[in-house]
Amino acid sequence: MAEKKNLRERSRAVRVSHRDYPRVPGSVSYQAGVIEGVGIILDISTTGAHVYRPTKDLPKGAVADFFFLQPDTGRKLHAVGQVTRNDETGFAVHFLRIERELETLVLSAAQDAEPGESDPDASK
Repeated sequence: MAEKKNLRERSRAVRVSHRDYPRVPGSVSYQAGVIEGVGIILDISTTGAHVYRPTKDLPKGAVADFFFLQPDTGRKLHAVGQVTRNDETGFAVHFLRIERELETLVLSAAQDAEPGESDPDASK
């Protein structure tokens, strides 16, 4: 049973808010070949993220290095991802590899926002 719960937590998306989850990175820089850009992380999970308002769009299928700035330490956490969807606000990426520290930050934020507890955005 604990294994099923862990699988649910690992795939759970977390809305990033610097106020609610100050240790989860809210900005990202990325590089795919000669294309470099920055964006805002709107949603993130251990399996992927949504890059909002990117300075450069990446085409669907592009594989890129993503560097997430950890606000409290200034350290850049690394992931490799593939663009799975583009829309008018940005693009979605599926992680192919994710640095353990970034995975741990996202999982701890997901655990803090477990279903059944009050959603911080629901009261607004």
